[in-house]
Amino acid sequence: MLADALGERFDAVRERWDPERLRRVFQALYLGDELYRELEGGEPPLSTRGYIHDEPTLVSSETVAALTDRFAVGVLTGRPADEAEIALSRVGLDVPDEHRFTMDDWEEGKPHPRALITLADRLDAESVVFVGDTLDDVRTAVNADEADETRAYYGVGVLTGGLTGEEGRRKYANAGAAAVLDSVNDLPEALE
Repeated sequence: MLADALGERFDAVRERWDPERLRRVFQALYLGDELYRELEGGEPPLSTRGYIHDEPTLVSSETVAALTDRFAVGVLTGRPADEAEIALSRVGLDVPDEHRFTMDDWEEGKPHPRALITLADRLDAESVVFVGDTLDDVRTAVNADEADETRAYYGVGVLTGGLTGEEGRRKYANAGAAAVLDSVNDLPEALE
């Protein structure tokens, strides 16, 4: 815990803590100058190219096509709506607004199940496979399965986020994952 690590200096740090400035600096580092001005509506607190431009795309166009040809696809993400739109555009995934939840759309956030259950309702799904690369993604599916008796939910963990190797597989399994994949591109085959 931060208080323990800082000891008596914690109060001095807490007095100077400015969450809004931290958010602005993070957004400037992530978005870069041009996107910061466009999405945040002001001048960035520092000048940078933006990490977003170096973010790799993890899903191939073949995978997107294989999934959207066979299944109703929705998106539930912890990203803000504008950033989610950028990511979806990069991978060529066009999802109607009513089939998308971003951090701007629901207060609770992951792992609360409300957004996933709402998406399932909107997609008229009998069962839901929710794929993500965090434990909260799997927990969201587990929580939705417990909260919604009308359909089955399956959380699938992908080892491309902070969780990797056998330890990542174990953590996903302990969180209730129905499956763990090395890559999201393994999903079409796993669903067969």
